Amino acid sequence: LTAKVRRLRVVDRCSPPPSMAAPEEEQQATGTGEAVWEGILGVLGGKEEIAQRFFALYADSFDYWESRDAKDNGRLSLGVIMLLGLSNLVIKQDGFVIHVGENSFKFRFTEQTADREALISELTKRFQEVIARTDTVRGRVRVNKVAMWAAGTPKGLNIYKSQAKEEEGGQPEIVLDAADIQTCTHDAGSFVLTS
Repeated sequence: LTAKVRRLRVVDRCSPPPSMAAPEEEQQATGTGEAVWEGILGVLGGKEEIAQRFFALYADSFDYWESRDAKDNGRLSLGVIMLLGLSNLVIKQDGFVIHVGENSFKFRFTEQTADREALISELTKRFQEVIARTDTVRGRVRVNKVAMWAAGTPKGLNIYKSQAKEEEGGQPEIVLDAADIQTCTHDAGSFVLTS
């Protein structure tokens, strides 16, 4: 199984979606329903120190407590990451990074992290659900230093030779199905899609 990596350089800048982090008074309302995954993860702090916390992944949020006992005893969570604002998910060998608006949260697997594959599968499913709700985005891009036109929809990304080709109903040069996009990372205006 090989992954294809494509580097896209954004020519027209787009504003990131606003952060959907829950206000303090609404945090108690999150985490309703049944958790689809629970377990211990390492959280990277400001000085790259790793703190272990107990997490529960729900349909709309990723909540965390000091420990499993704190959750089981009904204590309020220490924090909540609202998944509706999920703008990027980067899966790494030793963990993952969740981007919500301009905030990023870095997680590491620990020896106590159970069922990593199920967690990654559920997070990926949530990310794809957020993408599916996103409207079409269009703009100029560079693919391997060639200027092209991209039209991103909930179904995927179509890349044309030019804007005129898309408007004429022409065939895209590159078609990336949303379900096949494994990761999308960006830095300094450059997006790297792995499919």
